[in-house]
Amino acid sequence: MADPSGREIFRDRRANCLDPAADVIDFLMTVAANAGPHVESPIYETGGNGPKYSNPGGQFCAFHLRTTTPHVWVWLYGAERESLIADGFEPSAQDDWFKVKTLLEAVRLVKWTLKAHQARA
Repeated sequence: MADPSGREIFRDRRANCLDPAADVIDFLMTVAANAGPHVESPIYETGGNGPKYSNPGGQFCAFHLRTTTPHVWVWLYGAERESLIADGFEPSAQDDWFKVKTLLEAVRLVKWTLKAHQARA
């Protein structure tokens, strides 16, 4: 039997994640897929953590779904750490990643996703 793809592993992770992380990742993926023209199909890492979205200018966002805690880690191209912290997002110890725990936070992240897409366009 062949090893499962990153997409298949991600689907399993998404099916087993804690509420509200499934709704959050679904919303974030919809926003990224519709962030502007020429968004390419997402790429999934072998480990299945989550999708990465690109346009012809390069990758503009990535999501890592957590299964043991109800949140999604988000990376956005060009997002300034201090600006996202000022907007109420909790940063990771790893540079440029931020925690999104609720749909309300995911909605607040829309403007940052659109900016990241535009910066790569």
